[in-house]
This record gives sequence, structure tokens and C-alpha cells, in this order.
Amino acid sequence: MKNIFCRGLLSLVFTLVAANTSFAQNKSLKVGESLPESFWTKPLQVVNHQQKTFSFTADKDKLILLDFWATWCSACLKKFPQMEELKKKFGDKINIIAVTDQDGATIEKFFGSANGQRYKSVLSVVDDKMLNQMFPHTAVPFIVWIKDGKIINTTDGGQVNEQTITEVLKNETSSLQTVIQIDRKRPLMLSDNFELEKLSNILGYNLFAKGRIRAIPFGSGFHRDGEIIYGRQFTNFSLMNIYRGISYELFREFGDKFSDKRLINLLKNPEAIDFNTTTGGNFEKLYSIEYIVPKEEANNLYTRMLRYVNEIPIMLGISKRKLLNA
Repeated sequence: MKNIFCRGLLSLVFTLVAANTSFAQNKSLKVGESLPESFWTKPLQVVNHQQKTFSFTADKDKLILLDFWATWCSACLKKFPQMEELKKKFGDKINIIAVTDQDGATIEKFFGSANGQRYKSVLSVVDDKMLNQMFPHTAVPFIVWIKDGKIINTTDGGQVNEQTITEVLKNETSSLQTVIQIDRKRPLMLSDNFELEKLSNILGYNLFAKGRIRAIPFGSGFHRDGEIIYGRQFTNFSLMNIYRGISYELFREFGDKFSDKRLINLLKNPEAIDFNTTTGGNFEKLYSIEYIVPKEEANNLYTRMLRYVNEIPIMLGISKRKLLNA
């Protein structure tokens, strides 16, 4: 009986050790770190390939780009043809692999659709867990650059082109800007070191930046405590769209309905702050703002946020006039 118990205990210990080893192999990795052996050897489920699985074993001497994507990401799909052309141009020097955590059935259905048929040449890892654990991200497209067995950079999809790949292959000074994606749940650009301060809490926080922030997509977010909204952010907006967002909330608080007719742009060149942000370009004209107030001041969030935006030297304001048919 004693021997049986010992063998069972030994088996349990080995099981736990094996589990811990697996966990360690799939931990999140940072730029400059080496890839674990599991990255190279584990068979990954794929579609649009002659085999059902794929591994990176034969790619150790290549520049590898992991292109994280999803079927709902229009920017990802738009980039696919260029990625395929780059693979042809650089041949055996590189491998660009699409990666998604969506299940195989969903991806097969997508590539079988009228829209997806255009991308049938794209080899994609599907139902992924390992690579998403190694390279966590909050948005797609997200590109991980791997060379000589190490992560050399993480970027957005817009930076993948012939010039940047050539620079990396030739070991030249790279023009790539590293992108470590921002979580909207945290105040923008707040250092992770703040989490170590056990005796300090954020009572208020604000940031106003001009120019595109690559680390976070176009959009907005809230800071909430139950039903209380005490913080708001707009990222990579035109300045006029920031005013629109604030105005909408203020008019709603007044019990009134906002319309563009109530927003007056007094600039000589109104397009400098009011343009379509989805067509690309104009990156230097984009703005990002975050404003957090103490929770007891939550009712004044948008009033204070508007005052903050108005401190910049641009003549713009919300009309207080009652407009017919507004």
C-alpha cells in the first residue's frame, strides 16, 4: 500500500512539473527576448495549406512576421494582398504568417464567402492559443517581427512594407516604431510602475496629445464604477470629432438633442480639424484626450473636459443659440 501511495504521489509531482513547464513556455514575451522551443516545434492548426498543421521548424533562419488578424478587421483584410506580394518579393528570406484565435470552422466559412475568396492564398493559423499567450495584444492588425530566434519588434500593420523589411534584413537602422498596445481600461500612457504604489490612488488624470498614437486604435472608452462614469477618452480623433463627442454628452445632460448645426467651426481652413479619419493620412492632425475626475465630481466630467479642450489656441465653440430644425 505504501509503494502504491508513493508512486501516485510521484506521478502527481511529475504532472505538476509538466504543467508548470508548459505554462512557462507560453508566457508572454517582450521585445529582445528569445523564443522558446515550443514556438518552433509545436504543430499549429492552419487553413489554406496543403497540410492541416504547420510549424516554424524550417523558418529559424528567416525573418518571420506574425500577422494577428480577425475576420471582422477590415484593415487586416486590406493589408493581406500587400503581405502576399512581399512574401513573393523576398522569397526564402522571409515568412509572413497570418494568425487568428477564431476557430477553424469560422475561418473556413469566411474564406468560402464571396468576400473571403479574394484571400484564399493567405495561409493562416486558426484557433490559436499559444501565440496569443506569447504575444498578447488588444487590437488587430498586430505584427510581431522575429529574427535570429528573438523578438526584434512589435508594430501595427501599416509599418510593414518593402523599405522596413529591407532595413531589417540588412541589419540597418530601422525606421520601425515599436508598438506596445495600450489597454483602454488603464489611463493612457500611465506607467505600469504606478501599480506598485500601494498607498496611492488616482483621483484625477488628464492627457491631451496631438499626432497619431499607434499603440491604440481610433475610438473611445470610459472609466466606470458601476453606473458612475468618471472618466472618458477619445483616441486618434480629429479635433472636431472630439468636440462632437463631448457636445453629445453635454446636450444629453441638458435634456436636449445635439446636432452638427450647433457646433461652429470658426477656422479659416475648417478641414484642418474636421476630416474623415478613416481614409488614412492626416496622422499629424489627429488628437487623443483622456480626462478623469474624482468620482464625486462625475457629474461635471464633460463640462470640465470641454474647458480643458478649449485651453488650446483654436477658436471653436459650442453654440448656445436655439436653432430651428436643429
